[in-house]
Amino acid sequence: MEPEAETPIQAEPQRTDPSTSGWWAAERRRLDRPSLPPAPIASSSHNATGTATLVLTGTGPEAGPSPALPAGAGSRRRRGWIWLTRLWALVKVASLVYTTWWAMGYLHAGLGTKLSAYGAVSLFAGFGARWRKRFFGPGQLIEPDLYEEVGRWLYRLGVALVLVGGAAVVAQYASH
Repeated sequence: MEPEAETPIQAEPQRTDPSTSGWWAAERRRLDRPSLPPAPIASSSHNATGTATLVLTGTGPEAGPSPALPAGAGSRRRRGWIWLTRLWALVKVASLVYTTWWAMGYLHAGLGTKLSAYGAVSLFAGFGARWRKRFFGPGQLIEPDLYEEVGRWLYRLGVALVLVGGAAVVAQYASH
């Protein structure tokens, strides 16, 4: 029985993998270096043993640093927007608090119910900051550690308010 001869693999037209090109676009945005080369073109080259190797063009140290922007220009530009993104997050939290205040006033809720409602809103915001990475707006992508900590504190505050509000409601009904 004769072993099958390896058939040469014909060169496929070069295609970029959408997930790879998306990753490179995200890296360019993260590094804030618009002069990075375009997404690398992945091509397969076959050597004498028939194994394929992946060659990425435009990567590695041969690509060199970007001459267009100085080293810290991107981070300085991002830091300039921090006050606006923090204001955005503050407005979002303030709108949550205001709508809770309005709803509880409309319902003529008692103290225990109001505390529980504010606790539920705090829990909502705390969970939102942990689960959705843009809950508080674009600043959450610039300063993820700060908003992670804010989410933790909102979660703790929410738990405490719900427990205290629940105890107040139970105490009110127990006294009747």
